[in-house]
Amino acid sequence: MNPPRLRYRIPTLDDLTGCAEVLPPWLALPDALQGQLPTLWAGMLGHDAALFGVVEDLNQPAAQRIQGFGLTVIVPPELADAFARQPVPFSARLAYQGLASGRWQLPGERDIARANAAEGVSMLVLHYAQRNLDLQDPYCHSVLHEALEMFRIVHGGYRIQRFWQEGTPADLPFMLDMGFRCQADFDGDPRLHEVAPAARPQLWGLTREQALAQLPGTVVRMIFDHQPPQFRLSSTQRRLLALALFDDSDEALLNRLDVSPHGLKKLWRGIYERIEDRSPGFFGDAPLDDEGKRGPEKRRQVLAYVRQRLEEARPWPGGSS
Repeated sequence: MNPPRLRYRIPTLDDLTGCAEVLPPWLALPDALQGQLPTLWAGMLGHDAALFGVVEDLNQPAAQRIQGFGLTVIVPPELADAFARQPVPFSARLAYQGLASGRWQLPGERDIARANAAEGVSMLVLHYAQRNLDLQDPYCHSVLHEALEMFRIVHGGYRIQRFWQEGTPADLPFMLDMGFRCQADFDGDPRLHEVAPAARPQLWGLTREQALAQLPGTVVRMIFDHQPPQFRLSSTQRRLLALALFDDSDEALLNRLDVSPHGLKKLWRGIYERIEDRSPGFFGDAPLDDEGKRGPEKRRQVLAYVRQRLEEARPWPGGSS
């Protein structure tokens, strides 16, 4: 049997039907809403407030490659404030119902940029699930390892004010190991009297104050590290960096950004020039050509830096034109 060949990335439109097969049972969405999910997700792909991630195994048949799927949303501030004051059970289900009905309007790039430079954003993990959750199976551990690396890349770089994720009692080992704290236990909530105890949700998370009071080390604690970006790139340049972090091919980047090969080279050249302008000597003595002989080396240096300082790929006020 071949060993797993795992990678994490942002899903494409072609993945969404398969993603619908990888949802936690406790989510228990109404059938009509469940059927809407691929269409709903398609409208959210590429939205600045919708943070998608999949783990795939390239050694599996095409229809079964997706092994894990997660989605987080940046919650509109007024809803986040209300939820912080009074958490409610099945928040992920309510969020989906709000998104599907149009009652929820996700914050746009400018809203996120302003929040990143001020009080911060609030995030709600709608769900993460895997096909294999048998902790006695080494394959499950391999997928989880990829998922945890993806977690930092997807969520890092924002000034996070509050971070929430729902789970059930079965998720307790994962939540504790990731560094979450229980924010609300709904076990005695009368709204859940018909819900089996094993399926009753608990709300986990951290506030910024709670996170920064901890020493670095856990996965959730790491995503609260934040500082203002140094390079202040344009919206399109940031989007290119955010996608390139997943080691997609140039062909995939062209399709996602809807640019020509020349346009992609121009974007990279603009990034190099902006970095050199803000941080002279970043590339050493390398000439600032575009994607010529030194281009791949410059790209490697930029992506290595951005993986450490993910703020450079996130919305921020006053980016370059």
